Amino acid sequence: MSNFVELLGHHQFKYGIDASRDNFSQSKTYTGGAAIFATPTTATYIRGFGHADPANPGQPTFDPNDPNRLQGSTVSNVTHNTSVAGFAQDSWNIFDRVVLDAGVRVEKQLMYADSKTLDASGNPVTAAGINLTNVMPRVGLIYDFTGRGLSKVYGSYGRFYEYIPLDLADRSLSAETQVALVKDLSHCSNPADVRTCSTIPNAFGAGRTYTFVGGAASTAVDPNLQGQYTDEYLGGVQYQVYRDITVGVDYVHKQIGRVVEDMSVNDGTTYFLSNPGEQGKLGYSGTTGTGQTIVEPKPRRVYDGVTLSVGKTFTENWLMTASYTYSSFRGNYPGLISFLGAHPLYGPGEAYILPRGSGGRTPWTWQLNLRGGANYKLSKDYGLGFTLDLFNVTDNREVLTVDQNYTFNSVSPIVNGKVSDLPSLRNIAGQNVAVNTNFRNATAYQLPFSARIGAKLSF
Repeated sequence: MSNFVELLGHHQFKYGIDASRDNFSQSKTYTGGAAIFATPTTATYIRGFGHADPANPGQPTFDPNDPNRLQGSTVSNVTHNTSVAGFAQDSWNIFDRVVLDAGVRVEKQLMYADSKTLDASGNPVTAAGINLTNVMPRVGLIYDFTGRGLSKVYGSYGRFYEYIPLDLADRSLSAETQVALVKDLSHCSNPADVRTCSTIPNAFGAGRTYTFVGGAASTAVDPNLQGQYTDEYLGGVQYQVYRDITVGVDYVHKQIGRVVEDMSVNDGTTYFLSNPGEQGKLGYSGTTGTGQTIVEPKPRRVYDGVTLSVGKTFTENWLMTASYTYSSFRGNYPGLISFLGAHPLYGPGEAYILPRGSGGRTPWTWQLNLRGGANYKLSKDYGLGFTLDLFNVTDNREVLTVDQNYTFNSVSPIVNGKVSDLPSLRNIAGQNVAVNTNFRNATAYQLPFSARIGAKLSF
């Protein structure tokens, strides 16, 4: 809804509400009942959905009709999410030279687990597992210094919260247990079926032949959990230097302010949801089973970009736009090279041997894209347009990503480790690891030069 008010200028007020309910139903299983991870040894790691045997502590329940298959190898969950939001905004035009926009959006998100999920006391969970209230302010200012509509100086700020997907309710809030075990490939009743091989006792340490992840209870949620958001700042100036030509300089700054992560301090046996790196939250630090307290680094992802542009409006049967953007993307998420190993429960590339980004950065990249077009008036009612797009004109072939798997052996992290500590790395069995010979080699390059031609008939 909107309405107009005259008060020291022209005001246009906008306001509204919206509400939604989303349902998510999913059944999950592994082909053959389990995932099998090949390893360069005589043992093979297996993981599948299942649950503990109440009559035999520390052991899973197997399907009585198929002793090689875990019971409960298919998990089915139905979750839902309810959100209600409202917003109000005022666009104030002051003396036809300045426009001030200010507003706020408030959003409530409630996320519910599957009805089979139990709390820590063994009772069914009925309350919302995720309960977030997000406040998103917005403000912007536009000034026409010519007073004739030929210029624009502007700046704006906005906070944008991410809508947490329902997959989190399925994977974290709802009941889900996975069982891991290791098979001895030298003792199999059917060499063609790894599941028939004998299970290696104590494969995960003394008294740990099987490992269980998850359970009938949901993942714990930090009582002080807050939503994930990004702050965005925009600014720039545009000026009409000729009757149909405008030049401009525009600046964009984006930075992530908070993230929501599932975290663990016991090597993935149990998890909790929190905001890493924030004081007063469970995710600020964690104490491992060996007594080491580790302060989680605050997530950082910063984008800065400056765009120079020139444009000609459609006059005399032609138009033109050209721009150049210089940008940088910094932080401790993408673009960093890490030393990865296999996790004993989740497989290759799932364990950080050293702190994230210890391997440095991928190379700086750039490319030049060009676009041209022409429009022709065929008659009073028909027009024909052609476009030509050229991508990566200089045919740059810089490396975009590299192989970060230092080893495919299952390992534990070297807490606060350095590159110089890698020679002492051992697998979970205490043996020297086999280093991946492809480590740090390129896995993706910039796409080569390409062109695209387009035609459009308008009427």
